[in-house]
Amino acid sequence: MRAITPAVSCLIVLALSAPALAAEGKIAIVDLQKVLQSVEAAKKAKKKLQGVLGKKQKALNDKQEVLKKLKAEYESQSMLMKPDKKRAMEQQLQKGLMELQTFMMENQRELAQVEAQETGKIIQKVQGIVQVMAKEKGWALVLVNSGENMLYAQPKLDVTNEVIRKFDAAK
Repeated sequence: MRAITPAVSCLIVLALSAPALAAEGKIAIVDLQKVLQSVEAAKKAKKKLQGVLGKKQKALNDKQEVLKKLKAEYESQSMLMKPDKKRAMEQQLQKGLMELQTFMMENQRELAQVEAQETGKIIQKVQGIVQVMAKEKGWALVLVNSGENMLYAQPKLDVTNEVIRKFDAAK
C-alpha cells in the first residue's frame, strides 16, 4: 500500500474541514481564468500583445516572401545552373530557412515572455485584492477554481465577479 503524500493529506484535511469552514462563510473561490479574461488590464495587455504580434507577423511574412522568391528562382533555373552556382543557391536557401526558423522561435519566446510578464502583474494585483478581501470578510481560505482541481463548490462561494469589480475599480 502506498503512503499518503503531503498533497493528498492536505486535500483530505481540506475536504474534512470544508463543511465547517463553509458553514461559517470562511471559504471563497476565485476563477482566475475568468479574472484574467475579464479585467480591463488584461484586455489592454491582450491588445498590446496583438499589436506586437501583428508587427512580428508582418516581418515574418516579408521574410517568407523573400525565401519563396529565392526558391522559385532556384527551381526555374536549377537545370541550367553551373554546379557551383547551384550549390551556392542551395546553401543560400538552407541558410534562409534556418534564419526563418530562428526568427520564428525568437518571436514565440519573446511573445511568451511578454505575455508571462503581463499576466504576472495582473495575478500579483489579484492576490493583493484577494488578501484584502479575505481580511475584510474573514475568509479562512481562498481557493482558485482551475476547473481540473475543483470537483464541486457551491456557487455562493464564488467571489470572482467581486474580485473583477475591485480590480477594475483599483486602477
